[in-house]
Amino acid sequence: MFLIRKRENMNKIFKNLVLLLILNMFLLGWFNSSWKYRIPITNFAAKNDAGIKQVFEYIKRKDIKNIVYLSGKPNSLHSIERLNAVKKYSKIYNIKIQKILNIINDIKLAYNKSKTILETLPINFQAVLSSSDHLAAGFMKALIYKNINIPKDIKVIGFDNTEYCDILNPALTSVDQNMKEVSKHIINWLRNTDSNLNNKLTNIKIQPILINRDSA
Repeated sequence: MFLIRKRENMNKIFKNLVLLLILNMFLLGWFNSSWKYRIPITNFAAKNDAGIKQVFEYIKRKDIKNIVYLSGKPNSLHSIERLNAVKKYSKIYNIKIQKILNIINDIKLAYNKSKTILETLPINFQAVLSSSDHLAAGFMKALIYKNINIPKDIKVIGFDNTEYCDILNPALTSVDQNMKEVSKHIINWLRNTDSNLNNKLTNIKIQPILINRDSA
């Protein structure tokens, strides 16, 4: 009896580990259209759009008229979706994008490149929007290196609300995609996939939240 119960527990642990692995693969974008268990979330792009919209609503209230946008890898799906949303809402809210900078999504590399960029980039923008917290952190460090006050001189807003946000100085304002809730929906979908391969995960209605901290 003990051995049976122990085996059941091990099977349950193994199944959960597999689910977490698959979830992690999904979040990293490892699934493609040829995989039979492809997760068809139709409105995930809308989450990026909704997050960027919240950012523009916020900076509009702050009377910001001129921004710099930090974009990640040009071939990244999230980078493309967020860049398209930035272009869309800059027109809607009449906010000028002074410059779009493509920087590798790494804090140290972002810092080094940002230092070089700031040597020639005119500092007549009021805010920096970033497609990730890593890029924002690197750019913030470069701004501080040039003795530019954040947020008094320039406000900085990131995306994804990672663990870096609270430990940066000043703490980074960022968009939280509420991935815990998204993960719950995906795991529930995966648990039911074997019984219904045609089941589609198309109705996630989780809204991102702009977490306001000291950088903006």
